Amino acid sequence: MKLLCLVAFFLFTTTTAAQEYKGEISGTIINSKTLEPIPSVHVVVKEKPTVGAATEANGSFRIHGLDVGTYSLNISAIGYVSQVMTNVVITTGRSTPLLIKLDETTIEMGEVTVEANYFSRGQQMSPVSANVIDRSEVLRSPGGVQDVQRVIQNLPGVASSTDNINELIVRGGAPFENLTVMDNMEIPSINHYSNQFNSAGPINMVNADMIEDVQFSAGGFPAQYGDKSSSVMNLTVREGNRNVAFSSKTGFTMAGIGTVVEGRLDDGRGSYIFSARNSLLQIIDKLVGLSSISLTAVPKYWDTQSKIVYDLSNSQKLMLNFLYGDSRINIEGDPTEEDPERKNIIDSSSVETVYPITKQYAAGLTLRSLWGKNAYSLFTVYSSGTKTNVDVREDFASRVRGPNGEVLEYSILNSRTVFSNESKESFLGARGDLVYQLSPQHEISAGLQIRTAQQWRNDVFIEADTSRFDLNGDGTFETGPIVVPRYDFHQNLGFGNSSLYNAYASDKFKITPELSLTLGGRYDHFTYSGSGQFSPRGSISYQLVPQQTTLTFATGMFYQTHPFPYYSDRENIGFNKSLDNMRATHYVLGFEHIFGPGLKMSIETYYKKYDRVAVSEDFVYSAIDTFWSDRMLTTGERFSYGAEFFLEQKQVKDLFGTISV
Repeated sequence: MKLLCLVAFFLFTTTTAAQEYKGEISGTIINSKTLEPIPSVHVVVKEKPTVGAATEANGSFRIHGLDVGTYSLNISAIGYVSQVMTNVVITTGRSTPLLIKLDETTIEMGEVTVEANYFSRGQQMSPVSANVIDRSEVLRSPGGVQDVQRVIQNLPGVASSTDNINELIVRGGAPFENLTVMDNMEIPSINHYSNQFNSAGPINMVNADMIEDVQFSAGGFPAQYGDKSSSVMNLTVREGNRNVAFSSKTGFTMAGIGTVVEGRLDDGRGSYIFSARNSLLQIIDKLVGLSSISLTAVPKYWDTQSKIVYDLSNSQKLMLNFLYGDSRINIEGDPTEEDPERKNIIDSSSVETVYPITKQYAAGLTLRSLWGKNAYSLFTVYSSGTKTNVDVREDFASRVRGPNGEVLEYSILNSRTVFSNESKESFLGARGDLVYQLSPQHEISAGLQIRTAQQWRNDVFIEADTSRFDLNGDGTFETGPIVVPRYDFHQNLGFGNSSLYNAYASDKFKITPELSLTLGGRYDHFTYSGSGQFSPRGSISYQLVPQQTTLTFATGMFYQTHPFPYYSDRENIGFNKSLDNMRATHYVLGFEHIFGPGLKMSIETYYKKYDRVAVSEDFVYSAIDTFWSDRMLTTGERFSYGAEFFLEQKQVKDLFGTISV
């Protein structure tokens, strides 16, 4: 009966999605630099040249009565670079919302024949090592399972240690070296089952249907971003549809079963959008049972996300964001596990059972103000936090094994807790950013930010242990016994006990129509360790062929605080408290060429040099058999270098895809 209900659910969902109706496109077009709405922009459906619209004074447009399918839009306006938006999907009876950003042109139209641009450089956060991925690309990316970080894994210079999680290892960096920004909020992670050393996880908490676009930089990023040494992922959550009072979309993917609802507020002065999802495997398990899907542990998680927007006036907009995720799983050790290398023996060894529970949230309020036609500001107050409970139980079992290593019988001799971590970490943050365009050729920006501990409670217990090592496999232990004492750490920081301050300024200007220069710097200070540094940044870009071929070089220093557990020690002495911040110096040289409609190639070489890397004193003196220490030393150095090739084809006709090496 449960299986019949599951099949019926799938058939109902498929049948509903297969119904054919017409849909529409609704959107807003703004200046990519000043965020001002652009009136009188012509928007034409490429596949239907007689169908289109022009934007109103507030930059909005609507195109009605389109058959279900995929379209491209030709977008043009006087004084702006013409643009083509591909892969605009029209679904049954729904309005597809778009936010389109146009770049101002600085080239006289009589000097060169300008074709519509499939790639907007104005939307990139930096002129090198940067990509922009929109919502449709996240939804359709093969193998991405509608997870934005898995989609980014397909970009050059990005790798993962395993297919099981969406971690980002960028140009040889560690997973904790990546900055995540969501609607002007710097948050530790947007993934289920993340931890303090790795912000990744198997499932992303952000519903792909909620994404407007994602900006990603693999290195050489500008002074606006800091306290991370490898990459930046800047995610923008889309606004709800202001043209309808209520609409919904329900479906399922590998990420879970969920729904998105959206609509207008106060007769179109605002909008709302809300998403909620639950683990797909958890629901299948409830319907057909755990054994039917051959899993020993079922991930149980759910998440919710929302964004509410309200126009205070024509020049001021208030935006409220919220993200929450609950993740848990019970990984039971199996004392009956077969081991072909242990045949016909009686052995005794431990079996571990892990019970992790993680709850995460991020919430923020942003005021966006337009100051005339040349400037805008963002002011954001936000909070993010994580509550983690992890218990690891060790069962010491005696097992009688058969001729194939199978367990014939076993008994649990004793059990003990070998690890537990109960932590509650929450931060309050406030940041302000100002962007002012002195002219179409000259832009300056500056900003301030503070993040302070709201509550930081961390209780860690690690049972004492004794280790011996048989280095050459001859049955004799050459080292040991190495006694590792019990670790019982308790830390409690209240509001304001630990803060991170930063300030930045950046100046971007065109020396000539072909030559652009960006210079900037930022200062970061961490009150807990007392460490603070200035980070200079710079890039220079030259268009060998206007709007087609570009050569770019970027360099800069990038300081980063260490994962917070590095600052603790087992005896609570405090000798790890004053660690220097890690430093990475980037050098990136890039070449980009647009061959034709929607086809772009980029080749980049990079060199990253790290110093002040925290390493364990125990590792430094590992040649001494009985030496043990949990002191951290910021004496480590390392470097990474490489060359990358990236070819991208937008969906001009039927073919689209990327090649990344």
